[in-house]
Amino acid sequence: MSDISNESTTVPQPSLYNRIITDSSKISPTTSESHSVQITTIRLNGDNFLRWSQSVRMYIRGRGRMGYLTGEKKAPAVDDPNYAIWDAENSMVMT
Repeated sequence: MSDISNESTTVPQPSLYNRIITDSSKISPTTSESHSVQITTIRLNGDNFLRWSQSVRMYIRGRGRMGYLTGEKKAPAVDDPNYAIWDAENSMVMT
C-alpha cells in the first residue's frame, strides 16, 4: 500500500486490489438474481424460438442487463476498479 505524507500525518492509500474488492461489494443482485430462477415458462423447442427469445430478452431488459448481451456494455480494463462489478454482472447474465 502506498502512503501520502505531509508534515504531521501519513494517510495510507488503498491499493488497486483493495479498491476492486471494495467495489465488488456494491454488487447487490435482486432476490431473483441471487437464486436459481425460471425466467420464462416457455420451453424452447424447434418451433418457438421467436416467442422464447422475446420472453428471455424481456426478462434481461427488465433487469437492466441487455447491454451485456448486445455488446453495448463493454468490459473495462482488468486493472480498472469497475472491472469486478462488470465481471460479476456479466456472469449473472451468462448463467
